[in-house]
Amino acid sequence: MGSIYSCCVRSPRNSPKEAATSVAFTHKSVVSDPLATTKSPNKDAFQEFSILPEAGAIPVHAGSTSLSVPDSSSVINLYNRYVNPDMGQISAEGIEQLCNDLNLNPEDFRVLVLAYSLGAQAMCRFTEDEFVNGCLRLGITSVETMKQSIPNLLKSVQGASFTPFYHWTYKFALDVESGQRTLPADLAISLWKLVFYQNCPPILDRWLDFLQQNTSIKGISKDTWDMFLIFVNQIGEDLKSYNDAEAWPSLLDDFVESQLALADNI
Repeated sequence: MGSIYSCCVRSPRNSPKEAATSVAFTHKSVVSDPLATTKSPNKDAFQEFSILPEAGAIPVHAGSTSLSVPDSSSVINLYNRYVNPDMGQISAEGIEQLCNDLNLNPEDFRVLVLAYSLGAQAMCRFTEDEFVNGCLRLGITSVETMKQSIPNLLKSVQGASFTPFYHWTYKFALDVESGQRTLPADLAISLWKLVFYQNCPPILDRWLDFLQQNTSIKGISKDTWDMFLIFVNQIGEDLKSYNDAEAWPSLLDDFVESQLALADNI
């Protein structure tokens, strides 16, 4: 069953825009990130990134210009259309059905944005509070109004608003219930391909190739995930402005060292 919730990893040679991700409707094993140690942080250097907005901080009524309060009974009916009554929430099967009704492939970037916009806290499910309150906040009362909201939702994760969306993606994919503290490397690679779908940084392919070629890298810590966004925003494609004395995770140090070594051998 393919969706943003499965561990299908496409060919490493696919471009990020061709390689959508999915996260398995199964529990993920707990892994460690042996290369994720970080030097003493220079908090002043990254102060602008230290306070992040909460996930779901998007315009109210993203699918409508009306400020009227949506009909809660319609939203509850929409939730009941997909809920798994035995679980008391929308489970994987309901999410797949919702995607079918929206005419979206579950691996589509728009599905990830929709989950973020509704305030989902974990993969494979929507709780009643998440789905109902999210729809009410966005002015969504039906499948049709949900479809209509998507273009504005895509705009809501651009520019400065991309940062909280990017940080949320890691927490969303983490299997906290099983005690997972780091993402498996193959899952993180797939998520990087997906989350940068609208604005792919030039360095991304090289970074992902580095991770795939180094099979000893089993997991990606949240620190590495978070700092990679700072890395792509601050460091040029030629990597000349990178300073390994700053507070970068050691995995990024290793990446830059390998890329500079490759450049010297050309």
